[in-house]
Amino acid sequence: MLRLAGEIADGVLLWACPADYMRDVVVPEVTAGRERASKPLDGFEILAAIPSAVSDDRAAVLDGVRTELHRLRRGNARGRRRGGARASRG
Repeated sequence: MLRLAGEIADGVLLWACPADYMRDVVVPEVTAGRERASKPLDGFEILAAIPSAVSDDRAAVLDGVRTELHRLRRGNARGRRRGGARASRG
């Protein structure tokens, strides 16, 4: 999907990707797609949406972010199973 995005899109919006994943996986895959389409990487936007919150109540914020990440992880695992992949453990 990242290679295809590199070929036909003007950017990608990722969800909660760690910086090392973006560096080691996203950028090389997008770059391969851009090269395949004879397009420069310059101007291609790679953005990551990161769950965040602002509040004076640190405990409530941490609880909310943890709840959201747990919900998303469960949903991602279900999607991988439907697609034939085994869910990761951890």
